[in-house]
Parts: sequence; structure tokens; C-alpha cells
Amino acid sequence: MPDSSFEQLTTHPLVSWENYWPYLKYQIEVQSLEELRTVYQVTEGIEYRLKEYIQEAESFEQFISLVKNKRVSWTRLQRLCVYILLQLKKEDMVNELTEPQAIHLLGFNFRGRNYLKEMKKRFSLPLIANVTKKNKNLWTSDIKAGKIYQMGQLGLIKEQDYYRQPLK
Repeated sequence: MPDSSFEQLTTHPLVSWENYWPYLKYQIEVQSLEELRTVYQVTEGIEYRLKEYIQEAESFEQFISLVKNKRVSWTRLQRLCVYILLQLKKEDMVNELTEPQAIHLLGFNFRGRNYLKEMKKRFSLPLIANVTKKNKNLWTSDIKAGKIYQMGQLGLIKEQDYYRQPLK
């Protein structure tokens, strides 16, 4: 593991769902049942359970424990909470999953750079190394997720999407 990564892991507080509990609680409280139904993966009437237990729960863990049942696993509920936080609608996910607009490079080494240089012309989608204001419309969900992650860090990390170079 690179020394810089190890340093960050040992000096920064770890992120947990409790960091995002106030934001999630707010989203569930202010959205109507109809709005919750439009969220990706909200099925089988789970929106009623979300609304029913949001007032009762004092923490994320307690909330998930209350909502969980035989048909809905803990992991599925966590994914659902991510979708609620990001306000990802069913139609948004269908479009994003079926019609990618570009390939976002997050990191590469010297060999990877040479490979990408050779293969670039063969790819049907453009390769984008960093998100800019010009191409931000290609990464709407990524940018939204980055902002939510930043909020959960209580200002300890800075903006991480725009103009950030891939890891090399």
C-alpha cells in the first residue's frame, strides 16, 4: 500500500452510515410516498416501511433493523438508502446503465498509459481523464455521489471531482 494511502487511513476518521443518517432521515421525511416510489429499486411497498420507521429510529443501524424483514436484506436496504440519498430515479438508472457516454479513467500506470494510447482509437466511447465543467453532464451521478460523500466527511475532505487527475 502506498505510504500516502496508509497515512490517510490512519489519520482520517473512518466513514460510517451514521455520518449520513441525518441526510437520509431528511430525505425520507420530506419525500412523499409517491416520490419514494420513483426511486430506483423501491419495490414491493418498501416505501411504507421506510416512512413508518423513520420517526422511530434514532440511528441508521436501528432504522435498518426496523425496516429489514424476510424479503428485504440488510445489504439491499443499504443500497436503497444510497439511491435515496442520491435521489436516483428508476428512469435515470435505465438511461445511465444502457447508454454510457464516455469512459472515466480513474488511474493507470506507465504500462496502462501505453495500452490506452494504442487502444484509444479502437474504443467507441471517448476516454476522459478528468471531469471538467465542460464534460460534467456525463458524470451527473458520480458528481452527486462525491458531494454526498464530502458532506458525510463534515468538511474534512475537499471537492474531489472537478479537475482531479487520475492516479498514476
